[in-house]
Amino acid sequence: MADLTRKEVINLIALATKPLTLSGVDLSKVDLNRLNFSGANLSGVDFMLAELGNVNFNKANLSRAYLHEAYIWGANLEGADLTKADCGRANLNNANLKGADLDGADLSGAVGI
Repeated sequence: MADLTRKEVINLIALATKPLTLSGVDLSKVDLNRLNFSGANLSGVDFMLAELGNVNFNKANLSRAYLHEAYIWGANLEGADLTKADCGRANLNNANLKGADLDGADLSGAVGI
């Protein structure tokens, strides 16, 4: 897994000419507040303890993503694929989960749902 900084992720988003793909990347403990991952392929990404407040994950692929103890407050997860994602102990206060696919997702201990 590659480790990326906030600045590197912002650069990748800015340079993306098609939906962004970051499958399997380690973004644990990274501050990604207010970024736009709409439509991105983030399957298997490690977001453990990441700051994801007010992030736009509209229709993003977060299947098998590791969001354990992540701060996802106020995020837009409308239509996102969260199948088999680990959202255990995540903070989902004020997150929009409308139409999100949570099939097999681990939400144990998550708050705000």
